[in-house]
Amino acid sequence: MRRDESLPLELAEVLGVHVLRPRGDALEPLTPLPGWLEGLLSGHLGPSTTAEARLSFLGLFLEDAQRHWSIHATEPLSSGPWEERDPEGLPRHLEAMAIQASGRPYVILTSGASPFLRARQAVSFFREAQLEHEELVREMQVRDLLLHCIVHDMGGPLTALSGALKLLREAPDEGDQAVLLDAGERAMTRLQQLVRDTLASFGAGLESLDGQGQGEPADLLRCAEDVREELLPAFAGKGVHLDLETADRGSWDCAGEGSRLRRVVANLLENALRHSPAGSTVWLRLDRPVPGSLRLRVEDQGPGIPAELSARISERGVQGRENAGRAGLGLHYCRATLERWGGRFGHQNNLDRGACFWLQLNEAAGH
Repeated sequence: MRRDESLPLELAEVLGVHVLRPRGDALEPLTPLPGWLEGLLSGHLGPSTTAEARLSFLGLFLEDAQRHWSIHATEPLSSGPWEERDPEGLPRHLEAMAIQASGRPYVILTSGASPFLRARQAVSFFREAQLEHEELVREMQVRDLLLHCIVHDMGGPLTALSGALKLLREAPDEGDQAVLLDAGERAMTRLQQLVRDTLASFGAGLESLDGQGQGEPADLLRCAEDVREELLPAFAGKGVHLDLETADRGSWDCAGEGSRLRRVVANLLENALRHSPAGSTVWLRLDRPVPGSLRLRVEDQGPGIPAELSARISERGVQGRENAGRAGLGLHYCRATLERWGGRFGHQNNLDRGACFWLQLNEAAGH
């Protein structure tokens, strides 16, 4: 075997590398096989067995190396980590480097990746770990928001049920009692449905609460009537009137999904009830502001929206002083749900007193 003065044989042996040089379309070994490579090739050694003949990746790397040498690049070219199996089936990691020394091309075969590549692999590993951690944190945040949404939504039927029971205790005759029992039963049915939704929600994640999903078509007027009837006992229990006004009795089918639209309307009415003093009125008004659009407004006679909260009242976690202890999710849910349906959500203070929260949706296709 020839020794090359620019790459002493002793140096290659100390470093434990195998040095080759190109001969046409093949690689000619310049140094003996180091122990780690001889072990890898054991069982394949013959009179003319070379590393190139046994390690197919060297032949592929030679094509890249030839191009690298042809442009007289001064920087080494790495093959990157390469895995081979030894006779026992264990993985062995190799790396080839194409270099030029004193104008001559060489390929140096090493066991394991270079320090640079090992560092890069470590960075890649920790980056993947970081991404997994961020994904886990995101899932935990989703679950946390999901739980708060569920607890928030359960407050509505519980308020209605509490109001019905309070009025039932004061009901003067059996007819009034029957009406209140019906209202309480509807509130309990809604609460039971929310419990069933809870089980499905934790399997599906936040998507189950984000306004997506299949279900009955959305009829804005019917949703308003149903929610008003359900919440009447709660309003009556606090001494607040709840009136419904509609521009007409035509079709109010709109883009959206019925059960989620009811939750939106319920959130707006429950919000108005919390801020309405006894003896005041909350109006639920439906109109058609422009052709092809339907609008619902909830107007109360409460203190109105504080100026410092007006710009961010529908952001997650934002709540007024009178809402201490609540998660601040009701209006955030309303806005997010409506925007997913291509609708709009807004608010302003009334000219005299109180606040107005409104939603606007497109008419359902075909109307």
